[in-house]
Amino acid sequence: MSVDTQSNTRVGSLAFRALERLTGMEGRLCFLAPNTDPQFAADPVGVLLATGQTDIVPYVLIEGGAVGARCQVLPLHAGANVRILLSGASVLPGDLLVVGDGLEDPGARGTVSKFESGAAHEQRVVGVAEEPADDGALVLCRPYPELFGLTYPAPGNLMVKHLVSVALPAGVTTGTVTGMALPSLPLVVELNVEGPANGDFILARVVAGSKTLDGFAYVLNSAPPATGYTLKGNIIV
Repeated sequence: MSVDTQSNTRVGSLAFRALERLTGMEGRLCFLAPNTDPQFAADPVGVLLATGQTDIVPYVLIEGGAVGARCQVLPLHAGANVRILLSGASVLPGDLLVVGDGLEDPGARGTVSKFESGAAHEQRVVGVAEEPADDGALVLCRPYPELFGLTYPAPGNLMVKHLVSVALPAGVTTGTVTGMALPSLPLVVELNVEGPANGDFILARVVAGSKTLDGFAYVLNSAPPATGYTLKGNIIV
């Protein structure tokens, strides 16, 4: 396959000029905006922190700086977890995270907060917490860019998390989870395999196109050598 169309691209952190003071703002969500400062005409875009809870935020700031300084941002993707500053209520693994409300509290700009099912305003989902964290901590989270376009008001279209726990048979690498009776098609299915302390390390993934209201199909990278392995996961609808 030709890669000629992908010249001058890169993976990893990116450098852009700060369009506002970003000193000490590392670990906060940000986005790119047009740069209108004639001093830096060679740089058409720069970095701003998220403000409202519906802002689209594809980056986390990893190195801040003064206005006009070169800053480093890291693109968010589901293949790598990141740490983002948490504001508000404590979270547990599996809790949904949304963009913090910087309009209500300027100190919460660029942070993440726990998804509020009873909120009277829209919230943009960023990802899922992967460890417990309290207000002011850098919470470890798994971004889900496929959810960035979705905002959720209350009490209508709310995200619901369903838990999966299925015993895996020995010697089999494929299977299905059924009987879920989900209210809508899954947006995200996050899977892992629990096993004995000295057992095999096994990975699980969802079969593309298999998600239905009833469940989904899965594939393991290797078969469990014995019983005692369990498929665990979260389904977000």
